[in-house]
Amino acid sequence: MRNAELINYFFYKNILFTFPQILFFAFNYFSNATIYDEFYITCYNMLFTIAPCGIRALSDFVVHPDLDSTPNKSILNESPKLYYAGRLNTIFNSQNFAMNAIYAMLQATALYFIPFMAFNEGGIVDGSNGQTADFWLVSSVSGISVLIVGWFNLWVNTRYFTWVLVLSIVFSIGTW
Repeated sequence: MRNAELINYFFYKNILFTFPQILFFAFNYFSNATIYDEFYITCYNMLFTIAPCGIRALSDFVVHPDLDSTPNKSILNESPKLYYAGRLNTIFNSQNFAMNAIYAMLQATALYFIPFMAFNEGGIVDGSNGQTADFWLVSSVSGISVLIVGWFNLWVNTRYFTWVLVLSIVFSIGTW
């Protein structure tokens, strides 16, 4: 169950990160430029999202902490119904994958267009000296929005919080 959720979340977070770049390519005549700075692209999977994902997969409980931490696992052996999720492929199947992908694409579309429209050409950021919003401001806002939504989704879908998981999310936010 944890592995299936980990794989689903990896696909979700990578679609969430990649789809705004695809939209950027499409709306800029398929130029070679990317919407995100090289720092975001390099560190997205290495620093920002890998620690919380892996630690969640290792520390999240399947059913209940009392059942997972039982030394002889007699409760789990006596209750095979607890394994129905893995046996029947209820978590990692094509329907859940498609729903996660569509969900990520819809969120990514909003995370691309909202900063783009908010900082449209000619938008004044600092009225005192007339500075306007530029490409990198839109890129930074879109990039941090993708990170925040990804972390929030991980936070919402976690069943049991451990101090290690919370520390890893705080560490990921701190590395940004």
